Amino acid sequence: MANAVLVKLNLVRDSLPWLADVRLSQTSIVLAYAWQCVPFAMIMLYAGLQTIPQEQYEAARIDGATGIQVFRYVTIPNLRHVILVTSLMDFIWAFRAFDLVKIMTDGGPMRLTELLSILVYRTTFQYYEFGYASAIAILMLLVVLTFSLVYTRIVMPED
Repeated sequence: MANAVLVKLNLVRDSLPWLADVRLSQTSIVLAYAWQCVPFAMIMLYAGLQTIPQEQYEAARIDGATGIQVFRYVTIPNLRHVILVTSLMDFIWAFRAFDLVKIMTDGGPMRLTELLSILVYRTTFQYYEFGYASAIAILMLLVVLTFSLVYTRIVMPED
């Protein structure tokens, strides 16, 4: 569908190989992943915005804060927990994004879009190296766990 629109608008002459081209395959996966994850992030941020008391905005305006200052000193601090949870969940989901890459490119072309989860799958079910695949999966767990702990400590100092 995207190719038809691009050809109709005379932006390209021929259809683009979105998943077969080395340069376009990564872009295609990033766009599809964003299409999948952005709605969740927007709903979380919208829900977080609903919890901010209007009195804080009114007090900031009475104090003479500009729109940018209100955003920086009122909105962002109140959304800190929501931003933390949403970005952490998105990181974890991206780290284990198996289905999207498996369906779209299966790790190709030239294994350019292969993720660790795809490598675990191949190592297990194509090469039958269960120990090696288990080791990779445990390392993935440790990386996510370490990142989560460090990220939480940096972003959320003691309240």
